[in-house]
Amino acid sequence: MSGRPSSVTPLKKLPVHLQSAQNRLIIKNGKVVNSDSVEDVDIYVEDGIIRQVGNNLIIPGGARVIDARGRYVFP
Repeated sequence: MSGRPSSVTPLKKLPVHLQSAQNRLIIKNGKVVNSDSVEDVDIYVEDGIIRQVGNNLIIPGGARVIDARGRYVFP
């Protein structure tokens, strides 16, 4: 057993209650699972759509920040 959930439904859009007032969100230091690795990255979401995934992202001001250090994030 790999320890991964048997079925995961990816999100394409965040629910309205998770969007910031400006509709910009940065999820910092989350563990993202790819097909062959697990990486600690930042995720930038705007208007409920994932716009960027990576490190050292250039993000517009006013984004709500969530620290996901040590947690898994499944986009």
